[in-house]
Amino acid sequence: MVREKQYERVVKHLLKVIKDFPESPLPHHDLAVVYFTMLREDYSHLQVWEDLADDEILFELAVSEEEAALEIDDQLFSARNNLGTLFALRGWWQNAIDQWEQSLSISPDQPEVRQDLTNAHERLG
Repeated sequence: MVREKQYERVVKHLLKVIKDFPESPLPHHDLAVVYFTMLREDYSHLQVWEDLADDEILFELAVSEEEAALEIDDQLFSARNNLGTLFALRGWWQNAIDQWEQSLSISPDQPEVRQDLTNAHERLG
C-alpha cells in the first residue's frame, strides 16, 4: 500500500514535468520506467487466478511513454532498451530484437543488451 502511494505520487509529479517540459524526452522515459517497475512487481508475485487487466494497462502505458520519448529523441537508446524488454515480456521477440538492434546502433557498448539480443534470437530459433 505504501509503495503504491509512492508510485502514484511519482506518476503525478512526472505528468506535471511532462506538461511543463514537453520538449524533453526524459520525463516520458522516466514515467515509462515507473510503469515498467510496477509491471515487474506485479509479475513477481502473480498468481494464476489474478486478473491481468491492470498489467495490460501498465504495459500499454509504459510502451506509450517510451514511444513518446522516442518521438522527441529517437536516439534515446535507454527507451529502446526498455521497449525491447517490454516486448520480450510479451514474447514479441522480433519487436524486441528490432528495438535492441536500434539501441546498439546508437550506443554499441551495451553488453547486457547484446546478451538480451542473443537470447531473443535463440528464442526465435
